[in-house]
Amino acid sequence: MEPLKLHVGSLSSAQKEDRKKMVAALRMNPEIQKLQKKLQFSDGVLEKNTYQLLTWLKGIEKCRGCKGLNACRQKEKGYRSGLRYAGFLQEVVEACPYQVKQMKLEHHRRQYTVADMGDALLQARFEVINLQGEPDDYVRAVQETLACCRKKQGGLLYGPMGAGKTYLGACVANYVALRNGRVAFVHYPSYCERLNNEFRSGEYKEELDRLIFADLLVLDDIGAEEVNDRNRAVLLVILDRRMQDERMTWMTSNADFRALENHFLHTYKGEDRLQCARVMERIRALCRPIFVAHDDRRNLFEQEDV
Repeated sequence: MEPLKLHVGSLSSAQKEDRKKMVAALRMNPEIQKLQKKLQFSDGVLEKNTYQLLTWLKGIEKCRGCKGLNACRQKEKGYRSGLRYAGFLQEVVEACPYQVKQMKLEHHRRQYTVADMGDALLQARFEVINLQGEPDDYVRAVQETLACCRKKQGGLLYGPMGAGKTYLGACVANYVALRNGRVAFVHYPSYCERLNNEFRSGEYKEELDRLIFADLLVLDDIGAEEVNDRNRAVLLVILDRRMQDERMTWMTSNADFRALENHFLHTYKGEDRLQCARVMERIRALCRPIFVAHDDRRNLFEQEDV
């Protein structure tokens, strides 16, 4: 749209005075000051486009005090009038900050091929973890997890119940998803149940491929499932292919390597040292052990909510 041009010479003295006051008021307006700084246009442009800027201010006034998309008062929810400057001011329609955040969240969700996690874990981020006053061991675990994540290395987050292992695993998953990686976050005991229920029909194969070929796989709470020949064999297939393809793999568990080895050794049929050794060889190749020690963080959160 062409800028609105006012022919000052055709205005009466009273109109000129009113316009000077209008321009002066615009210069002092915080929203106009932010816009001028953002778009880098001169005072001359401001003076020539007074009414266009007033119209823009009127449009964004509906956004004042807005608490979110559900409270949006604009004609099209999440979108408002905007301005661009390319030698002249041009009117555009732009997404508001809440809509931008929503679009990023939806894109982030679409990066998950499997998501055994609630909305709270989808919001987990390294940058929101407040390490001030935390024990040194926990700080070290967070820092080591982030460092491995940046290097695209896998890890085994192990430690006592409630220490925050799943949350850190979700931070890893969201870190990759927000950078356009394809992510599978799987609660492993639940996956084993799905596997057993879907094995005869062959439905398990689609999810199996998602776990094998995801840029990042997080197996949450591994070691809590009941081991049988079938799920141990399928786990071996997943880990073997991911190791060959050098795909980033993370696990969370109450068990360390030694305890996991004992876990995979036994089924109701007895011991199978060969299969156990093959599984553990791949876990050790894919995952660096990171001990997560802390008081039960779930209890801490409950106390904060009281």
